[in-house]
Amino acid sequence: MELFPFLSKELVKQDLGGRLLLSTNLQSVLSNKQRDISGLQPRNHTEADTGILLHVAQAANQGHQIALVRTVQSDVVILAIHCFASLGLSELWACLGTGKKTRDIPTHTLFAQLGPSRCMALLWFHAVTGCDTVSHILGCGKKDSLVSLTEHHWTDRHTGGPQ
Repeated sequence: MELFPFLSKELVKQDLGGRLLLSTNLQSVLSNKQRDISGLQPRNHTEADTGILLHVAQAANQGHQIALVRTVQSDVVILAIHCFASLGLSELWACLGTGKKTRDIPTHTLFAQLGPSRCMALLWFHAVTGCDTVSHILGCGKKDSLVSLTEHHWTDRHTGGPQ
């Protein structure tokens, strides 16, 4: 219980060469720079996944164009891809994993490759096939579902063109 508050307070003391770092400490949000973070207070999200994207949105609102989120949960990567267009960033990276098994995922590139329609459907798709609580439905797991999703011809309702 004491380790996380200690770490969050120490992290924001670090000089990151002009980079903005936001960290949570129980119900508070801490920043390594003097910034208006009142829109993030009090931190009342029960899930860290959505709270991370709120931090990214706050940074984007303050003029940042590139953001990186560090996570061990694929749910955050899915949320980042889904929300990318609405954030107003030029790049959004997700560093997924721990230790030597981390990888940097360019969610902005995935958003461009999948297209807006698929990215809008991605949250539902992930909830049904790949979230923490559901591993498969009627024997159809993540890989089979993804193949089905990518092989179908999607159309964008707004433009009428193929995605």
